[in-house]
Amino acid sequence: MKKGQMLRSRAKAEAVDLLIVHGFNGFSFNLLADRVGTTSANLHYHFKNKMTLVEDVIDDYANDTAAWFGSIWLDEGADFASKVRATYRFNKRRYGRFNNARRNGRPWSLIARMRTDQEALSEAAVNYLQAFSKSLADDVRRGVEMCVDRGVLRADTPVDAVALQVTSIINSAGPITQDAGNIKSLEKLYEAFLSTVLEAYGTE
Repeated sequence: MKKGQMLRSRAKAEAVDLLIVHGFNGFSFNLLADRVGTTSANLHYHFKNKMTLVEDVIDDYANDTAAWFGSIWLDEGADFASKVRATYRFNKRRYGRFNNARRNGRPWSLIARMRTDQEALSEAAVNYLQAFSKSLADDVRRGVEMCVDRGVLRADTPVDAVALQVTSIINSAGPITQDAGNIKSLEKLYEAFLSTVLEAYGTE
C-alpha cells in the first residue's frame, strides 16, 4: 500500500473514533491530525474538506455494518435465536471499544451518533445512513422469513412485525446503552424479545 493510501486509511479509521466521541460538530481536522501524527494541511490535501471525509467515513462504516448484519441474518444455517444473539454479540463488541467496567454509557455506534447530527450532514451522508437502514430492514426481514421457511418459526409468524421489532432494537442499541449506562440493558431487551417471539411462534 502506498504512503498516501496508508494515510487515508489510517485517517478514516481514526476519524470513526473521533466522530463517535465528539460528534460531527466537535470533530475537526486538527483533532484528527494530532491523532494521526500529520498536519491539517496534509489531511485537506487528501480529503479536500471535513464533509468529504465524513461522507467517506460514514459510507465505509455503514457498508461494513450492513455486511455484518447481512452475514448474521442471511445465514441459512442459523436458527432465530442464533441470529438474535449474534446480533447482540456484534453490538457488544462495538460497545466494548468505547466502554469498560469503570466507564460505561459512552457512545459507541457511528451510525447512531451521526443520526443525531443529521441536520449538519450533507445530503450524501444522510443518504448513506438511510441506505443502511433500508439494507438492515431488508436483511432482517429476509432472515425472519428464512426461519419460517425452514420451520424454525411457525407459518403464521407475522414476519413484518417481528422484523420491525428486531430492526428497531438494532437501530436503538446505541441510545439504549447510553440511557441505561451499561450493556446489560440491551442484552435483557434482546432476550425478552427473543423469548416472546419463541413463546408465541417457536416450533421447538
